[in-house]
Amino acid sequence: MTDELKAQIKYESGRAARLSREAIAEYEANNKAQGKVLMKEAVTASRNCQKLIEQLFK
Repeated sequence: MTDELKAQIKYESGRAARLSREAIAEYEANNKAQGKVLMKEAVTASRNCQKLIEQLFK
Protein backbone atom coordinates (compact mmCIF):
# COMPACT_ATOMS: atom_id res chain seq x y z
CA MET A 1 0.00 0.00 0.00
CA THR A 2 2.69 2.52 0.93
CA ASP A 3 4.73 1.76 -2.20
CA GLU A 4 1.63 2.31 -4.31
CA LEU A 5 0.89 5.60 -2.55
CA LYS A 6 4.48 6.74 -2.99
CA ALA A 7 4.31 5.96 -6.70
CA GLN A 8 1.04 7.88 -7.03
CA ILE A 9 2.53 10.83 -5.10
CA LYS A 10 5.56 10.87 -7.39
CA TYR A 11 3.32 10.75 -10.47
CA GLU A 12 0.96 13.52 -9.29
CA SER A 13 3.78 15.80 -8.13
CA GLY A 14 5.57 15.40 -11.45
CA ARG A 15 2.34 16.01 -13.31
CA ALA A 16 1.64 19.16 -11.30
CA ALA A 17 5.14 20.51 -11.95
CA ARG A 18 4.97 19.73 -15.68
CA LEU A 19 1.54 21.31 -16.08
CA SER A 20 2.65 24.38 -14.15
CA ARG A 21 5.70 24.82 -16.42
CA GLU A 22 3.51 24.40 -19.50
CA ALA A 23 1.00 26.93 -18.16
CA ILE A 24 3.73 29.50 -17.55
CA ALA A 25 5.07 28.96 -21.07
CA GLU A 26 1.58 29.50 -22.50
CA TYR A 27 1.12 32.70 -20.47
CA GLU A 28 4.49 33.97 -21.71
CA ALA A 29 3.43 33.20 -25.29
CA ASN A 30 0.29 35.31 -24.69
CA ASN A 31 -1.94 32.26 -24.87
CA LYS A 32 -3.69 33.08 -21.63
CA ALA A 33 -6.75 30.86 -22.14
CA GLN A 34 -4.64 27.71 -22.57
CA GLY A 35 -2.36 28.81 -19.73
CA LYS A 36 -5.37 29.13 -17.44
CA VAL A 37 -6.62 25.65 -18.35
CA LEU A 38 -3.20 24.12 -17.74
CA MET A 39 -2.76 25.94 -14.42
CA LYS A 40 -6.16 24.70 -13.27
CA GLU A 41 -5.07 21.14 -14.07
CA ALA A 42 -1.79 21.73 -12.21
CA VAL A 43 -3.69 22.87 -9.13
CA THR A 44 -5.89 19.78 -9.29
CA ALA A 45 -2.85 17.51 -9.56
CA SER A 46 -1.23 19.32 -6.64
CA ARG A 47 -4.33 18.87 -4.49
CA ASN A 48 -4.45 15.18 -5.41
CA CYS A 49 -0.83 14.89 -4.36
CA GLN A 50 -1.57 16.56 -1.01
CA LYS A 51 -4.44 14.14 -0.36
CA LEU A 52 -2.21 11.18 -1.16
CA ILE A 53 0.47 12.47 1.23
CA GLU A 54 -2.16 12.79 3.97
CA GLN A 55 -3.20 9.17 3.34
CA LEU A 56 0.42 8.05 3.52
CA PHE A 57 0.89 9.53 6.99
CA LYS A 58 -2.40 8.39 8.53
